[in-house]
Amino acid sequence: MAKSDQVLDGILGNNTKATHLLIASQRRKHIKATNILVLTDAFLPHMGGSRVYYYMLYSELLRKYPDRVTILTKKVPGWEEFDSRHSSSALRIVRHFHPIPGLYYHQWLKFIPDLANAWLFARKKQADIIHSGDLFPQGPISVMLKRALRIPFIAYCHGEEVTQSDYRQFQPKMRDLVYKSADAVIAANGFARANLIRIGVPEGRIFTIRPGVDTSVFAPGAADPGLVSKFGLSGKAVLLSVSRLDERKGHSHVLKALGAVRDIVPEFHYLIVGDGPERKGIESVIAELGLEQHVSMVGKVAAAELADFYNVCDVFVLANRDIEGDVEGF
Repeated sequence: MAKSDQVLDGILGNNTKATHLLIASQRRKHIKATNILVLTDAFLPHMGGSRVYYYMLYSELLRKYPDRVTILTKKVPGWEEFDSRHSSSALRIVRHFHPIPGLYYHQWLKFIPDLANAWLFARKKQADIIHSGDLFPQGPISVMLKRALRIPFIAYCHGEEVTQSDYRQFQPKMRDLVYKSADAVIAANGFARANLIRIGVPEGRIFTIRPGVDTSVFAPGAADPGLVSKFGLSGKAVLLSVSRLDERKGHSHVLKALGAVRDIVPEFHYLIVGDGPERKGIESVIAELGLEQHVSMVGKVAAAELADFYNVCDVFVLANRDIEGDVEGF
């Protein structure tokens, strides 16, 4: 038995039901191919670590097992090119509508098309199990499908779904219903697991699957001379942030700290890799502090190039913040 399978088997133990639902242990060799329907409001190439997490998780699952995965999601910029390159007979990406930017009770009518779409797809394709990639609205949709069509479902939790909903008046009740109705909950980290336990999800139903690292790609190496030249990094201390550009990632706090020490430590350069809604705000802070010569907004970087950025930096920094429960699970 491979070491990775031993670890997974140790996580799952002898819980046959959970083993079947998570489709991850050696026992899968004796189980027929499973039709998995994944519901998520956004998928790659949408920026975000959770979307990469899902893609890598299902890619690895299909590499090992003869399952079929259908990702029922929304249209995001660049989706056509991404789907043409990454879809296959085993991994289908089906898109309708556009992501819902925020969901409050007065907006709940907006999820009716999502419910109808998921209902029709689950019945037509005879889904064996549903994976809910987002708490709202995919979580309540999964609960409805389970009750109406008797299809079991797994819910994912990254942590901030629990802490953010703590600040809402009605969302905690729906959140708790989703996670407690799930046949299993996959926590992406210890923070998520702890918060699931806090709201009363049985520990035996929670399974932690942390994001992995491909050490054949992300390994220490020499700095790429091309990047050193492009960004003028020679002889400078290089700081790096890689993330979606959200307020909670704390880029503005890093910039303010650098502005305060610029006269003491003048030879530095800060590389900000990623894109997102906070880009203009970050650019404004850079201009306000006069850090244009010390900071490069690199933008979105292809996965194959990320390792070069990690190897060119001296310090990786991500000053995550807690903004009304919107926190970094790691």
